[in-house]
Amino acid sequence: MKKGYEKYKDSGVNWIDEIPNSWAVRKLKHIANITGGSTPESETTKYWDGDIPWVTPVDLSSVTNHLILDTKRKITKEGLDSCGTTLVPKDSIILSTRAPIGSIAVAGVELCTNQGCKAITTKVGNPFFYYYQLLIWKEVLESFGAGATFKELPSSELKDFWITEPSFEEQEVIVNYLDRKTSQIAQLIAQKEKLIELLQEKRQAVINEAVTRGLNQNVKLKDSGIEWLGKIPAHWEVKKLKYLASGVLTGKTPNTDRTDYFEPEEVDWFTPSDFNDQLVLENSRRKISSKAIKENAVLLFRKDSVLLIGIGATLGKIGILKYDASCNQQINAITFNELINPLFGLYYLSRIREQMQSASTASTLAILNQSGTKDLMITCPPISEQNEIVRWIQDKLPQIEEAISKIKVQIEKLHEYRQSLISEVVTGKVDVREDAKSKKNK
Repeated sequence: MKKGYEKYKDSGVNWIDEIPNSWAVRKLKHIANITGGSTPESETTKYWDGDIPWVTPVDLSSVTNHLILDTKRKITKEGLDSCGTTLVPKDSIILSTRAPIGSIAVAGVELCTNQGCKAITTKVGNPFFYYYQLLIWKEVLESFGAGATFKELPSSELKDFWITEPSFEEQEVIVNYLDRKTSQIAQLIAQKEKLIELLQEKRQAVINEAVTRGLNQNVKLKDSGIEWLGKIPAHWEVKKLKYLASGVLTGKTPNTDRTDYFEPEEVDWFTPSDFNDQLVLENSRRKISSKAIKENAVLLFRKDSVLLIGIGATLGKIGILKYDASCNQQINAITFNELINPLFGLYYLSRIREQMQSASTASTLAILNQSGTKDLMITCPPISEQNEIVRWIQDKLPQIEEAISKIKVQIEKLHEYRQSLISEVVTGKVDVREDAKSKKNK
C-alpha cells in the first residue's frame, strides 16, 4: 500500500480536506486563463465545414481518453471571426459547463468551443495535473451549477474554484504516475468491454436464428421475398406490423411548467435515455402524476406494450413494458394483437434495427414515424410456435445476461478504483515520489 506524506495541513477547502505541508491551494483564475465559446450563425453556410475543430458538450462526453483531437462539426475562419468563440492552444483544458456540467478533456490540437464549454489555458504548472483534478471534482462542479430550466456553471464559480498546487516537479511526477496507472486501467476496461460485445453478439445470434428460422433445423424453407431476411420456414408468413398490432401510437411530453403533471411521481414515463440492452423497461428516470394521464397530457400504455425509439442516434432501440407506463414523443408504442406473442415481436424487432434506420425519413435527423413503424415486415409463425420460441430464448438468455452483468460490475469497480486513485494522488493522500524514483533507477 502506498504511503502518505509526513505532515499535513488543513487546505481550508471542504472537498479537498487535508493536503501535504509543502502544497498550496489556489483559485483556478490564478493559474489559468478561462475563456468561453460561441456558435456561428447556423444558417450561414460559409461559417461551417471548415478545418477548425469546434467543441460542444456532446463532443466531450464521447471522449474516451485524455485528449480531444476531433469534433463532429468544424467551422471556418469566417465562422470563428463572426462570433464570440476563441481559438485556444493545444493543451488547454476543455470543460463542459452545461448539459452536462463536468465532461472534460485536454485539447490535442488548437481549437475553439461553443457556449456550453469553457477553455482553461494554464499559465503555470502542468495542464494535465489540473485536468486530473477537475476530472475528479465533477460532482462538486455540478453543485455550483445554477439555472431554472437547465443547470449551468457560471464563469465566476469556475474562476473561484479551488485546486491543489504542489511544485511543478511534483506535478510532473504525479501526471506521469497517473498516466501510466490510468492507461493500465483503461486497457483492462477495454478488454472487458470487448467481452461484453462478444456476449451481446452471441445473444443476438441466438435471437436471430430463432425468430427467422425457428427451432427445427430440418424444417423446409422458402424464400421470404425480402432480400435482407432471406429464407424462412415454409409454413411461416411475413406480414406488415400494422396487420399484427392493435395499435401503434407515439408518446407525449407533458407541459413542463405544470408541476402537478410531475408531482406526485406516480407513473413511469420513459424517454430514450431509459433504454438499455436488457430489452425490458422498468424504473424510468422521470415519473409523472396520474393527473397527467387523466387530462390526456400523456398516454398510458399497457403492460407488454413494446416501446421503440423512433428518432435520432438511438433509433431502433427497443424494450417491453413490465407494467402500465407512459413515454415521450420520441418513442412509438406498439400493442400487438392476438397473432403475435409480444415477446416474439420484441425479439424480432430487436434484430432489425439496421432496417429501421434504412426506413427512416429526414436527412439531418433520422425519424421512424408511425407510418414507417406500421410498415415494418415481421415473420409470423403460428402462435403456438411463437410461444415455444419465446420459451426457448428465455431459457438461453439468462446465462448470457448473467455473464454480461458480472462483467459490467467489474467495469464499474475499475472506474471507481480509477477515480479513487486519482483523488488520492492529486490531493496528496498518497505519495508517489518513491514510485517515480524506482522507475527511474530501473
